[in-house]
Order: sequence, then C-alpha cells, then structure tokens
Amino acid sequence: TSTPNVVTEGKPKLPTSTPTRKGKVLFVETTDRLDPSPLAACAIESAARTYLDREVHFYMKGIKEETLEEQIRQHKTLQLLSQLKNVQIQPLDFVSLFEGTPLLAWYKERQPEREQYAIHILADACRLVLVWKYGGTYLDTDIISLQPAPMEDFVAKQDANTINNAAISFHAHHPFLQDALADFVQNYNGGIWGHQGPGLLTRVMSRWCAFRHSSVVEEKCQGINIYNTSRFYPIPYTNWRRYFATWTPDVNFSNSFGAHLWNFMNKEGKKIVSGKYSVAEELFKKHCLST
Repeated sequence: TSTPNVVTEGKPKLPTSTPTRKGKVLFVETTDRLDPSPLAACAIESAARTYLDREVHFYMKGIKEETLEEQIRQHKTLQLLSQLKNVQIQPLDFVSLFEGTPLLAWYKERQPEREQYAIHILADACRLVLVWKYGGTYLDTDIISLQPAPMEDFVAKQDANTINNAAISFHAHHPFLQDALADFVQNYNGGIWGHQGPGLLTRVMSRWCAFRHSSVVEEKCQGINIYNTSRFYPIPYTNWRRYFATWTPDVNFSNSFGAHLWNFMNKEGKKIVSGKYSVAEELFKKHCLST
C-alpha cells in the first residue's frame, strides 16, 4: 500500500509506521437482527468469494460472545456464512467499540427515540471507528462484490459532488478518519438524512483538497484514492429500480469492484423473482451461490 503524502499544516500527521493492512473486509449489523436478509447474506458471501486472501468480519449487535456458536446454529443463514472459510461472525458492543474515540461520549448521550435515522447514524459511526481502529475495507450489506478492490486507502463518489460512505478503505489510525470522527461530533445533525454519512465524508474531503466534481474522474488526494462512480455505484440511486429490470447488454460492471443496490431506496419492497433474469438475480446467481 502506498503511503499518503504528509498532510498540510493544521492537519494531523501520519504515524511514523503505517500499521499493516493485509486486510479485513468489514460488515456491520446495528440492530438485534440475527437472520440476515438475502441481500445482506449475498453481500457477505460475495465478499468472501471475491477477497479470498482476506478475512471477512460480520459484526452483529445481536450476537453474544458467550452464546455465539449456539446462535449461529439456530439461524440457517448464519450457518451458511460461517461455513465460508474466511468469514468470521463477531459480536458488536458499542461501548467497547467507541472506547478511546470522540464517539463514546456521543453514544452515551444520544437519544435515538428522538431521531428518525438513529439506526443508520449508528451504522455510520461504527464503520468509521472499525476502520480507524483496525484498518481494512468497510462495505455496506447491500453491496455485491464483483472483483477485488486494491488494498489501498480509498473512498468513492456516488455522483459528481458526493463521496458515499458505503465503501471505504483505510489503514488503521489514518488521519482522514481522525478528522471524520471529530467532524461526526462537532457538526452532528441527526435530522438530516446522510449528514453523518456521505455528507460527512464529502465535508472532510473538501477540507483536505479541492477534489474535482466529476462522476468519471479518478484522482488522488493526500494519498487517498477518490474513485469514480463506476467503482461501487455503477447504477445511480436515482435509477435503483434498474436492478430489478431485465439484464440487457447495456448493463456493464467491468469497471466495478462492487454494485451498490441502494436498499434504502426500495420503499416499494421490490423482490428478486427467480427466472425473471433481472440484474440483481444474475448478480446473485454468479456471486453468492451458497446463500
């Protein structure tokens, strides 16, 4: 992994030795759910099959360390996932995770019953801390992995102006994430969708450098790769229903590391129907054969 340039004055400097990041791929479930949806199961399995030389860790709030094996046995999808040799299902304790970061005080003081997007914001927080503490690549549970992304520090645009947080990768203790953790608390607003997620990463990156507002340009900022939209968001969120339409030759994921299916947009409850040859069905058949 290339070492990012020393950041400009006023920004924290990189540690003298960069922690090794052979690489974990990280997923998070912040509810008590123990039966992953078919899409979440496919996301995790596809990552396990795509990143064969990396551990895939699925952190689940509902899992308890002392009863982990029993809980896995009781849920068929967890059984299937745990049988993949590089998948590890892990308990998620928020207090332990946030310990030593600015987010611990925020977590203890939060009032989730007053916030419409509380669960999503908690997931936004977890991914930042997991990658900051341990290093690795975080992926949302509605991203189907298609081919390995390089083991380098990266973010990716969802459109010309917005950097999404559904796919990020950094070595541990990267100063960009330190800035992001500080911004999470200092500029907190739980009432605006995405303010603590894509909005946060876009704000922080805008302070680090004047990245180009283009959906096709890829560039490097302070050693961080800023991928274009094709890498993880080849079908834009405004066209999310395309995943449920028939696969046609115009659908091309050759330049994509993953395909984000925009599950939050699916308020209609669209499902993948076997035999319809939809884009999503074809992705499932190719990339998650077990689950």
